[in-house]
Amino acid sequence: MIKIGYYFSEGFGVPQDKEKAVEWYLKAAEEGEERAMLALGIAYEMGEGVPQDDAKSFDWYLKAAKAEISDIDLNSCEKWIEITWMHVGNCYFEGKGVTKDEYKAFEWFKKAADAGFVKAMIKVGGGYHLGLGVKKDNIKAFEWFKKAADAKELNGIYFVGGCYDMGWGVKKDYFKAVDWYRKAARLGHEDAKKRLVEMGEIW
Repeated sequence: MIKIGYYFSEGFGVPQDKEKAVEWYLKAAEEGEERAMLALGIAYEMGEGVPQDDAKSFDWYLKAAKAEISDIDLNSCEKWIEITWMHVGNCYFEGKGVTKDEYKAFEWFKKAADAGFVKAMIKVGGGYHLGLGVKKDNIKAFEWFKKAADAKELNGIYFVGGCYDMGWGVKKDYFKAVDWYRKAARLGHEDAKKRLVEMGEIW
């Protein structure tokens, strides 16, 4: 059923119809299909096929996020569960559809990061760096930024450069900072390019 909803949502083989897509997602969700719950969360967040409603969006994200992990193969679920955890974390962080709670947001980001979701690693690193939802710890911030960088996440590469540049959680090292900034700049990171210019370096 979720595939039928997707076909209507994207107009694959049928006329595009967001409202019909939601109808099929709802049928699948009522059968316990967590990916359909995620799709409904997105639909309500974006106002596609239904009136925009942050509270309903959060409710569907949370239902999907509470899927039993024992029933999920993280190597074959195409990252949908980690994406769901990120959506729940973002809702708590921004106060969208639920009372703002940086601590709960961090818990969900950390859950996704521990499962290997690189976008979540940036959120966790940022949480430790700024003390958002967790005690400030620049050593742990650097570790998470480095994990993201090792997974070729662009902001992770930039933030590792920033850590070496400013001495956040690691010994300050001008040359390592330049090296990481260059890696980010050559991949198109505009802030990395600006920082290299400020340092009198080329990228």
